[in-house]
Amino acid sequence: MRRDGSRRADRSPSIPPADRSAARNLIVARAVAPVALVLLAGAAGLLLAERAPWLGVAGLTAVALALLAARCWTDRLRAGRLDALADRLAKLAEGDRTVPTPFVGQAGPVGRLADAVARLQQSALERELTATGTAVGDAALELQSRRLSDLIEGLGDAFYAMGRDWRITLWNAAAARFLELPREQALGAVVWDVFPDLAHGAFADSLRRCMASGQPEALQAASAVRPGRWLDWRVFATPTGIGVCFRDITDSKEAEIALRESERFRRLAMAAADIGAWELAPQSGALVWDERCQALWGLPARTDHQAWLNSLHPEDRDRAQAAVGAALDPKGDGAYAIEYRVIDARDGTERWLSVNGKALFAGGRATRFIGTAIDVTAQRRTSEELRSSEARLRLAMEVADIGAWDWDPATGTLVADARAKALFGLKPQDKPDFDQWRASVHPVDHARVEAAVGNAMTPGGDGRFEAEYRARGQDGVERWIAARGKALFDADQPVRFIGTAVDVTVRKRAEARREVLVNELNHRVKNSLATVQAIAWQTLGKQTDDAAARDALSARLAALARAHDVLTRHDWEGADLGEVVRQALAPFAAGDPGRFHISGPALRLTPKAALAISMALYELGANAARFGALSIPAGAIEVNWRIEGEQLELNWRESGGPPVKPPTHRGFGSRLIEQGLAGELGARTVLAFDQAGVTCAVFAPLAGVQAGDPKAHDL
Repeated sequence: MRRDGSRRADRSPSIPPADRSAARNLIVARAVAPVALVLLAGAAGLLLAERAPWLGVAGLTAVALALLAARCWTDRLRAGRLDALADRLAKLAEGDRTVPTPFVGQAGPVGRLADAVARLQQSALERELTATGTAVGDAALELQSRRLSDLIEGLGDAFYAMGRDWRITLWNAAAARFLELPREQALGAVVWDVFPDLAHGAFADSLRRCMASGQPEALQAASAVRPGRWLDWRVFATPTGIGVCFRDITDSKEAEIALRESERFRRLAMAAADIGAWELAPQSGALVWDERCQALWGLPARTDHQAWLNSLHPEDRDRAQAAVGAALDPKGDGAYAIEYRVIDARDGTERWLSVNGKALFAGGRATRFIGTAIDVTAQRRTSEELRSSEARLRLAMEVADIGAWDWDPATGTLVADARAKALFGLKPQDKPDFDQWRASVHPVDHARVEAAVGNAMTPGGDGRFEAEYRARGQDGVERWIAARGKALFDADQPVRFIGTAVDVTVRKRAEARREVLVNELNHRVKNSLATVQAIAWQTLGKQTDDAAARDALSARLAALARAHDVLTRHDWEGADLGEVVRQALAPFAAGDPGRFHISGPALRLTPKAALAISMALYELGANAARFGALSIPAGAIEVNWRIEGEQLELNWRESGGPPVKPPTHRGFGSRLIEQGLAGELGARTVLAFDQAGVTCAVFAPLAGVQAGDPKAHDL
């Protein structure tokens, strides 16, 4: 392509066959006069030049052929040699570069002519290559220019360039938008004329320095053209002047300013609250903290984890180290909160610190560990004063004869006041541990007390402890102690177990005496019942010969006595239903207890319910012994009960006995069962005389018979 954009003509035009024939005829015509040959050769050359729009190798070759033909005529060259030469030159004239240049000797006029033709051909080729190279260079330059323009537009940042005369030579779209100046107005304008506000200030100084020295510069400053906007500038030298690249950083600058203000506020707040800040690098163990933390620990601004650990009170190191390990564990939440003592590395001052922190995780491991620390020594001193007031409370407890104890589960240390030590049989100067206290518990009560302690120390419970037991200490005196306490937990671990102890030996002795009296009363009641039995027998024996009446009266009085036995064993506060059933049926099970099948959950009866149910069961047993299942060896009795909601259901069933015949009238026993239970317990009784065996179902409200909470287990 030419510099003006037009294309060159094809360098290899096709020569018409007629012209080729004319040229060949010109060369091979040896009979024509030399002058005519020259004229014809010239005409052929002109003809070729006219047909092809170039004055290159073809035309010159034609002239050369004419001259060569004339010389050949003069030298009388042979026709065969001339024909070969003509064919080669004709192909060369057609643009065939594969045909070698005809070889002729360099001597003589023909050699000189051939040399001239070669030189002309080389010159034409060089001119063609030069023109082609120039066109390629122009195209490359144009392509490079377009690429540079695309690059400048694609920067994203605003960009413009100036020559050494401060005239704008480049101006991309981003610069036009931000500075609100179209490209056509900016290009060629002097920057100081377009933006007078830029002529002075730090930015103008930066431009002038870069123009003078060629050294790049960078700065961040508020825009002089767009007030309220912050710009990040880059100025650099170019071959013709300088270039400027800038971007709007207003949002990030405002965020930075807000962050700095927030940081300043945080620092002021922490300083006002006397709080220090620290950060531990979990991987390296490097520890960095502010001035307040430096003052609290007495360590430099940059230290390490081991130095921190060494600064802690020996009694708190393991606990503090464990808390750090838990916080840095990726399985946890990274929280860290603890109080411990530090010993100032400078003067040995001991302080209590409350330290809180948070570990940050990435990729399954802790990457940062930051937190705060505050001196709580004053609060701890207040706690000490509180303990002093507790001393006054202990004095009051001593007056009330109450001892206090405090057990540390971690160390096993037991702290007890003088009264508690006395109750445990320890000397005032003793420093007991939990094992010593355990050893003071009477062997009979040991398992029960251990179970109560274990329940109190179990996480998830209420932590309460209550037990009455016998204790025998180093003084050899046996005492009854009523102990009450509560376990305190930290992260589901018991950390304290505190409580009281009271000497209840006097009460226990009184209860023992009362038990003796109750037993004595029971004995006397039995004697009284025996007397009643004897009187009734003698009376009935004198007034009637009905021996059955006497036997019935005696048996009923004996059943009443057995029920009294059950109640007496439980201090007349109630009796277990299973025990009442067995005692009532004991006279009928003598010698063959396998005939009775008794089952049901534990249920503590009131004294009234125990007596009523005992008498009813005796009547059922007596009837079975006379007429029912117990009257023959194959018979059996099943007694079971269950609790359905708020109701007790008690069932009596006979089997294996003789066929049952319903009674013709209701006797005393039937009336006692149906009416007695209804009157005493508010129960509904269903008594049936089935042929297979007598059945009786008692439905009593649980509230009317229960003396305590039933425990669900089978007897």
